[in-house]
This record gives sequence, structure tokens and C-alpha cells, in this order.
Amino acid sequence: FPFDWSPDGRFILYEKDPTELWVLPVSGDAKPYALIQTKTYDANARFSPDGRWVAFVSDETGRKEVYVTRFDHPGEKWPISTDVGNNPRWRRDGKELFYLAADSKLMAVQIKPGEKFDAGAPTALFKSDPLSPDYDVTADGQRFLFIASAPGNQRLPFAVILNWMADLKR
Repeated sequence: FPFDWSPDGRFILYEKDPTELWVLPVSGDAKPYALIQTKTYDANARFSPDGRWVAFVSDETGRKEVYVTRFDHPGEKWPISTDVGNNPRWRRDGKELFYLAADSKLMAVQIKPGEKFDAGAPTALFKSDPLSPDYDVTADGQRFLFIASAPGNQRLPFAVILNWMADLKR
């Protein structure tokens, strides 16, 4: 299951199984390799905008938590969430990391740039729809896009339009 593509387009982060995060080099003859291999759940990995860091979710404490590790030297990791955390997303300049807490609050963590990873304390921004855990953040970190749940949790049709430019010419 793919999670993210590196900012330079050279690598894809993916889940080989629920306990392993792997890296797939996109070009050349390099082989895929493990970034994180544990006996616990590891998933939802995201590259930082500069490609140096990877935010991911692990349940090694018995509950899902957000961590960050170096992409080029995984092993050491820094906890981000102070309780349950899931679905990390980076602000485009890398100075903030967002995640969803157990109570569906969107949390923000300030990141100080530098050679060593340095993160502030999580701050709650707002409560999101608990049925819509997938989201994205604008480049400036000021707006968020969530997939809204349908009334009564019904399934609504979803259309993907291919070659839409051809329809504009009609």
C-alpha cells in the first residue's frame, strides 16, 4: 500500500505488511529496502517537504502514536503525539506537522528546522468529522480539506473524469 512519494520524486514509501514500511527507489536498478521493520503496526508514512524526515504511525506503546525518523538514518525516532495520533501531514515548508487525535481533533506541532529534529508540544486546532479521517493541508497550513461523510453514513457516488480537456473543446 503506497503512502507517499518523496519531494524529489526518487522514492515511494509503502507498506509491505502492517509491521514494515518500505522504500521503493523509482529509477535505476536499486532494489526496494525496509525503512522500518518492527513487530508492531507501522503505517501512514509521509515525507517531510525537504525529504529528510518521515512522519509515521506506530502502535508500539499499545496505541497508535505519531513519530518522526530520519529518512537517511532510520532507527532513532521522536514522538510527536502525546496521546493517540494518526494520519500525519506536513505543512509545505516543513515547519509544522499535523495529525488527528483520538477525539478527532486536528492537532498541530511546530517543527524547528535544523540538523537535529526539534518539535514543540501539540496544540488542538479544531474537531473534525470522526467519519472522515482523510485530509490534506494547504501549503501555508491555514486551510484543510476533508472528505465529508454523507448523511446517515450512506455511500455517495464518486466520479473520476479522465481526459476532461477533450470535453472542454466541445
